[in-house]
Amino acid sequence: MHKSLPFKRLSACAALVICSTQAPAAIISTRPPSILVPAGLVDPLSSLNSGLPSGYFLVPVNFTVATGLDTWTFDLRYDFTVAAPADLGGLFQNAYQALSGDAVSQILSSGVASPGLLHDVSGFFEQPQDGSGSLAYLLFAWSPGQEGTDPGVRVVDGPPSTAVPEPASLFLALFALVPLVITLVRRQRHHLVSGRTPA
Repeated sequence: MHKSLPFKRLSACAALVICSTQAPAAIISTRPPSILVPAGLVDPLSSLNSGLPSGYFLVPVNFTVATGLDTWTFDLRYDFTVAAPADLGGLFQNAYQALSGDAVSQILSSGVASPGLLHDVSGFFEQPQDGSGSLAYLLFAWSPGQEGTDPGVRVVDGPPSTAVPEPASLFLALFALVPLVITLVRRQRHHLVSGRTPA
């Protein structure tokens, strides 16, 4: 039982150092649905050039208090008796890129839909973002007879995004582990030479 203690200490220290280089990068939230196509929506295939047809709406998804926001992901809850994700021929099905300052969000996944949940909508910025801005626009369609009813679209609670550690941060983390590894190796070698079992 005591033989694994040095390794446990090393693992704990490694986790502490690595985790200290990462932190939540932003707060992600939705804004009220819109039946108009916002100027900041990026639509490479021009699927919404004529505006939104009757019965459809867009949900803006924004970020705030960002620090080095690079990659991002989130889940959305909604009332599936009122509305559901829709596809009008956009490049990323129900997800549209957003203009955030001079940057355009890149979509990796438009999410996996199940009743009441749009899971793992994800993307990235080519240049890390600070402050606040727009991540994406999600297209929904109202169910028959529900047009105008609040669909209750909201981001699921939880840490939705992370800052990717810069190479310098990773180097410092690995550098901090070197003395721990050297100490462990020397201790093991000492016990092997002396013929004693490490404590």
